[in-house]
Amino acid sequence: MIDDLTVTEPERVIGNLLPYNYLPAAFQAIAAKDTIPDMPGRIVFVLPDDPINARTGLDYHVVSAKTLAVPSDLSDFLVTRGFSDADSFRRCFLGPPTSLQETPFDAPWSLNFEKLELATTETFDRAAVLIDIGIAFWNARFRVGNASRFKAMRYLNFDAVGAGLPPFAGLSEGDIATYCGMTKDPGGSERIVEDLGKRFPGSCFDTGGNAFRDALWHGTAMADLMAGLPTDSPDRTALFGIDLPMAVLRDSDGDSLTWVLALLIEAALQMTSRFDTKPLVIVLPWAFSAGPQDGSHPAAMAIQTVLAAHPGRVITVMVSAGNQLQDRCCAHLKQSETPLSETVIWQLPPDDFSDNTAEFIVTPAGPPASWGIQTVRITTPGGQSFVIAIRESHRVWFLRNGQIIGALLRYRDSATGPRLRLTFGPTGWKIPAHHPTPAGDWHLSFGRTDTVSLWVLRDDRDRKLDGPLPRRTSVFYDADYSERGPLGDYQLADDPESAV
Repeated sequence: MIDDLTVTEPERVIGNLLPYNYLPAAFQAIAAKDTIPDMPGRIVFVLPDDPINARTGLDYHVVSAKTLAVPSDLSDFLVTRGFSDADSFRRCFLGPPTSLQETPFDAPWSLNFEKLELATTETFDRAAVLIDIGIAFWNARFRVGNASRFKAMRYLNFDAVGAGLPPFAGLSEGDIATYCGMTKDPGGSERIVEDLGKRFPGSCFDTGGNAFRDALWHGTAMADLMAGLPTDSPDRTALFGIDLPMAVLRDSDGDSLTWVLALLIEAALQMTSRFDTKPLVIVLPWAFSAGPQDGSHPAAMAIQTVLAAHPGRVITVMVSAGNQLQDRCCAHLKQSETPLSETVIWQLPPDDFSDNTAEFIVTPAGPPASWGIQTVRITTPGGQSFVIAIRESHRVWFLRNGQIIGALLRYRDSATGPRLRLTFGPTGWKIPAHHPTPAGDWHLSFGRTDTVSLWVLRDDRDRKLDGPLPRRTSVFYDADYSERGPLGDYQLADDPESAV
């Protein structure tokens, strides 16, 4: 049955201080109010907004699922921890889930990107830093004699603070050489992985609940591409690696990964400070989830801020490009003389056990004074239609039999226009008491005569991790979508199982 759906009246979010990625990061806490005690909290950060702060340690906190579930409570939490409303749109974000308890008032935690002093006497023409997961620096591809072309490694673990350890630990050039020497013995690689897992809990080498441990590591494959030259070729590039924690990758929408990557640009610069007169390349495994893609995304702006703190360095940031389902993860509603006349279809697949989120970036036809109310019409697969008039910093819940299955949030308006996110819970049945989101075609229309770009957040699928509860990717059906280019040739092939 889908005729039991209701929508609450828009309710103002007390205060403007909500993280940029509040949805979908907080949605499970919002929807699962009866099981919140069993849910992990989240890391919360504020990225620096000026070049001076970009070169210092960053405070981060832990917010509980109970606090996450109520927008006004989260806003109060952030204010009492020293954040301000000015942090809300560009800089405040939710990081990965954590086992740590909510931060008390008197316990500020700082993430410091210390400089790395290298003992090497070698000279290099350039430096390259790979930020990824599963970087096998001891692989024969990167070894030169008994040493590795990787001069240092760093491992990030937010939960380390709870054990009294620094969140940013690493390996020196001497440590790396020791591990490379272990490869000469039978079973050496296996012992390296085991030792790294003990030394860096939460990494992909850790045995604790890591389904990826024996799989092909993405970071090693990317390092192979970054290294660029055959093993026996002379190369004057110093390689560095930052290995991400598994917790970052467990967010299938990629939102936490986006923000952590922006955060770690400064770490890459600190690691290579000895080579500050040499060109530097920083390789990222992922770009920015959802829109906008024109450089105004807060994560992109944060990266530019960090780079501006190092004006004397020649820095190139490289982002790998993958299959993005082309027009099916992005749609556009153009200006129209008749409000609500343009419609885009957002298809939620059946038997999907992940949340689905779409982001709406509005380019207004008029000045900020005219942005007051944004009207959105959302029509369910069964034909039930809701017209929602929502103001800045307001939210609504979608209910099925009294249970929250979806949320629409209009964030604080940016300088360029309103921004909204719509999240729905899984379409698959988890437990008998669970009310799934109706699968099928959801029709989205906007009022006014503004231009709207719509973005599906990444929703990765991995058979090994999914097990019997698969994640499936939602897609848009846009009138401009075509599998063939203007000359009749096929574009990058769509992968029906992944948005990447």
